[in-house]
Amino acid sequence: MKANLGNSSCYLQSLVTNAANVTSSLALRNQEDGWQTQYLVTGLQSSTNYTYYTLTTSQSVSNLSQPAYFTTKSSSFAFSLVHSLPFCPQVAYSAPFPPVNAGLYNSSNFPPNLSEIFTNSMTNFTSSLKTFPCGRDLYSVIQTCASCERAYRNWLCSVLIPRCGEVDPNLNPPAAVVERTFGASNTSADASRIDQIVFSTNNAPSTYNELLPCLETCNQVDRSCPPSLQWVCPRQGITAGRSYGVGFIDKPAEDISGGGTQGAGSTGMSQDRFGNVWCNGVV
Repeated sequence: MKANLGNSSCYLQSLVTNAANVTSSLALRNQEDGWQTQYLVTGLQSSTNYTYYTLTTSQSVSNLSQPAYFTTKSSSFAFSLVHSLPFCPQVAYSAPFPPVNAGLYNSSNFPPNLSEIFTNSMTNFTSSLKTFPCGRDLYSVIQTCASCERAYRNWLCSVLIPRCGEVDPNLNPPAAVVERTFGASNTSADASRIDQIVFSTNNAPSTYNELLPCLETCNQVDRSCPPSLQWVCPRQGITAGRSYGVGFIDKPAEDISGGGTQGAGSTGMSQDRFGNVWCNGVV
């Protein structure tokens, strides 16, 4: 049997000539997965398909990961990357923030007005949640107040920090992308979100395409939290499609009580292994 040396660690190592544009760091995405290594890569070509591997060495033994794939944005996509936020550990994408010299936003230069909104929202939600006797009574055999708070945090981060996207005419079905304009009244899917007014100055982009949060981020709060909170999400077929990507993660439903649209996106996923993203969510 002939070995495929093109996929071996030795062959891939021979292709590496300069790794100066790769910066690694540890990130705590969630408590279940623990600390993970994240990589920040610069100097890539725009509108290009890439395949990447991770190569680790332990006790002189090299371990090669399975390949993963992604596509870079076009040259006209000029939005700042946001990552490594302790209060929103799942956020690692571009947002329509004012440009900064480093080109990146993290905990050191994140807009303080937005972090204040996040803190106030989390504080108010946690105060309401703690009215339930979390340490004594159970409302579910699979959910706890900790998972409720985690689901709310994921939802809050996805709606508070808008994710910039691009319209891909080759993506079928199309992603949940809407055009936003600063200064418009917040009454339609094409209007500016009210929290964006906080950072709509200092040369921030006046228009951009937003990849809407997955409806699943809202429904997960409903499933994870005590009924006493009376959390309600918009319904499919009524208003959900105006502010959420519907039918990409949520399972198909035959009525308007929830769920998604059968045949849309990759049901159960917000993105595929090739880097195509349909909605902004945590999976």
